[in-house]
Amino acid sequence: MKTLMLILALMLPVIGFAQPAPAPNSFPRTITVTGSAEMSVTPDEIYVSVTLKEYSRKGDPKKELKSLSADFLAACKAAGIPDTAISIARMEGYNERWYWSRRPRRLEENLDQISYELKVERFDKVEALAEKLDDYGSSFHVTRIAHSNASGFRKQLKIDAMKAAKEKARYLSESIGESIGPAVTITEPSETGAEGAYTNAISQTLSNSVSYKSLESLQPVPASIASRKIRYRYEVTIVFALK
Repeated sequence: MKTLMLILALMLPVIGFAQPAPAPNSFPRTITVTGSAEMSVTPDEIYVSVTLKEYSRKGDPKKELKSLSADFLAACKAAGIPDTAISIARMEGYNERWYWSRRPRRLEENLDQISYELKVERFDKVEALAEKLDDYGSSFHVTRIAHSNASGFRKQLKIDAMKAAKEKARYLSESIGESIGPAVTITEPSETGAEGAYTNAISQTLSNSVSYKSLESLQPVPASIASRKIRYRYEVTIVFALK
């Protein structure tokens, strides 16, 4: 028995190290390149938040939300904005005396408000609407911009980035007397890359620049904002074999 155990103990190292040999590297020589593609497009989806709030000027009756909403929808129609592009985002109400008065709340002191979200395709419609809104009961700001064919742009840019990577690999390898073979690995660009961050930055700029507490001092949408474009950019990394 002791002899058998000794034989097994001597065989264990042999068994433990008897691993299969690693597969040979099919592509021992490679070149890694990054290709990029970008484009700038004019947005055709501009999202605008419009808030209507009841108010009462000294000596005048309160401007009711019903009247404000009716005037707002008429202004949208006059600006060429269809009903299908308008939706209610939020409704709320509060009492302006609630925080400093202990008197019972009275109905006529309630100041209700409603927020609408609009989707328009051009900035001139934003200007046309702003000119028709109630000076005291309305405020609005652009919340974000987009393009209806964003998915198509992304697809084409990824294809263009792939082609650019292959062309770069070709002329770089030829410069040292080599030539490229098949692609070994392709790393697809992330959908939440620089393009998304760039678009968010534009939206923030628009929100800050096209925002009004009161429309009494309304100015046209700045040319730098109205002509703002969305930039799409993608990069792809490819490893090519060298022949």
